Amino acid sequence: MDKIHESFAKYFESFGIQLPDPVPDRGQIRQGGWSIQYVILPDEEGRTCLEFLANNRFTNSRHERILSSGQMLSLPSFEDGLSYDPDVPGDHEAAEARLLAHNQAVMEDLRKKGLML
Repeated sequence: MDKIHESFAKYFESFGIQLPDPVPDRGQIRQGGWSIQYVILPDEEGRTCLEFLANNRFTNSRHERILSSGQMLSLPSFEDGLSYDPDVPGDHEAAEARLLAHNQAVMEDLRKKGLML
């Protein structure tokens, strides 16, 4: 867990946010404008990792995984912007549908992991 602690602290270094010691299997941190939900779970190879969903009203949400080695992986998170061509009929509606489908899939994944209610 030492490398997970170090990577988490480095990620939030400018806000002075660190994980508690010892780290409970799941928890929440509200500090420095951030709301961070985290959970300890096994990765695909059965090693301990920590996943977190971090939200701050001044930036986009972040869904990250920290492996037992300390390596960080960015995972799919919520998208809040649309990109479409106004000159293509139906492109706005298609972009909205893609955004909704993406965000629903992210929500389902986060709920399965216990990062969202």
